[in-house]
Parts: sequence; C-alpha cells; structure tokens
Amino acid sequence: MCKPATDPRFTRSPLAGGVILGVALWLRHDPQTTNLLYLELGDKPAPNTFYVGIYILIAVGAVMMFVGFLGCYGAIQESQCLLGTFFTCLVILFACEVA
Repeated sequence: MCKPATDPRFTRSPLAGGVILGVALWLRHDPQTTNLLYLELGDKPAPNTFYVGIYILIAVGAVMMFVGFLGCYGAIQESQCLLGTFFTCLVILFACEVA
C-alpha cells in the first residue's frame, strides 16, 4: 500500500488548484490581456463579464487548493480532525453542485 506522502493522488488537487489560481491571477493582472481586449473592442472598456469570470476562477482555484491541502496534509498526519474537515468541505461542495 502506498504511503500518502508518496502517492501522487494526494498531490493532484492542491496542484490543480494552484494552476487554476495562477492562470486566473495571470489573466487578471497581465497588461497584454487587457490590451488585447481593448484592441478587440476598440475604445470601449473591457466587459465586466470577463473580469467576473476571472474572479470566479480565482475563487475556485483558492478553494481547490485549500480543500486539497486539507486532504493531503490530513492524510500525511493521519489527523481525524483534518480529514473530517476535508470530508465536510467535500460534502458542502457536492451539495452546492447538486443545488
């Protein structure tokens, strides 16, 4: 049986959350993205829906990193409290997706 510290399944969720968070922050703060939007739209400002989508990606990435960290660290430390919090977060996220 693989130990949680060496099993790659326990490191994918925080890494995926970090990638999503990093790309969203890059899109939000990169001046070339804003300039590209201004070139496409002319003199009009960038649409708010673009920034709303980026803010949603930032929030999703941060939540994925947090929940993944709870699961990974809880498995490594074999902490019932952290694993219980991880399970509770997963149940809440699942309930939000179903609703």
